[in-house]
Formats: sequence, C-alpha cells, structure tokens
Amino acid sequence: MDAILARGRLVHSILSGKEQGFLIGLEFTEVPMAVTEIIEQYLSMKIL
Repeated sequence: MDAILARGRLVHSILSGKEQGFLIGLEFTEVPMAVTEIIEQYLSMKIL
C-alpha cells in the first residue's frame, strides 16, 4: 500500500516563527481497521 486515506478534522493551526510555518493538530474521525493496523505496525518499528 503506497498511501492511506482517513477522514479527519483540523483541531488547531498555529503560526510558529520558530518552526518557520504552521503547526497543525489533526483529529482523525474515521479510520478503517486495516489502516489502523498498518499505522500501528509502522509505529512499532519506529519506537526504540
């Protein structure tokens, strides 16, 4: 799978001079179980 698709909404958007751009917060509202499993597998590989 090359891409995942999940519905969500923007929770906040803050302009940051330090980061030279916007910091955004997202809340995903509809994530299919298959996508959740792929994300969990990815995160488990990244945690040391």
